[in-house]
Amino acid sequence: MVFLYDEPNSFEDSHGEYYWGKNSELLAKMIESVLEVKKEDVYLSAIVKCKSSKGNITSDDVTSCSSYLHKQLSILKPKILVLLGENAHKHLFNDDENFDDIRGVFLKYNGIDTMCTYHPSYLLRNPSLKKDAYHDMLKIKKLMEKF
Repeated sequence: MVFLYDEPNSFEDSHGEYYWGKNSELLAKMIESVLEVKKEDVYLSAIVKCKSSKGNITSDDVTSCSSYLHKQLSILKPKILVLLGENAHKHLFNDDENFDDIRGVFLKYNGIDTMCTYHPSYLLRNPSLKKDAYHDMLKIKKLMEKF
């Protein structure tokens, strides 16, 4: 299973560490408590491999990293992709679909079952949505049980 988010934050970019800070603590809790998988047993990566110098990532940033991302996915051969946040979906699928319409729904990305859920940082700012993210994770767990 692979968890993807849009871009690393400044600390992650400079230190090469993904599980860092409150966002990562929440993500680890979601993975370990709901999916009942050790966080070390899932692959966490960003669509864009380094922090954008422009502030927000652009389609050029995504394009420049896409071959690396596709190589990662071809090596890992994940059965499930979990996209963390609206920007991850937007940049991976290259569309502006309403996040509320696709969150919690399985889509296919290059033949891989893919689900979008809230980014942990968004959940920390909007704790009332943790219940929705929990239900998303239960759907992922149910699909995992089929493999």
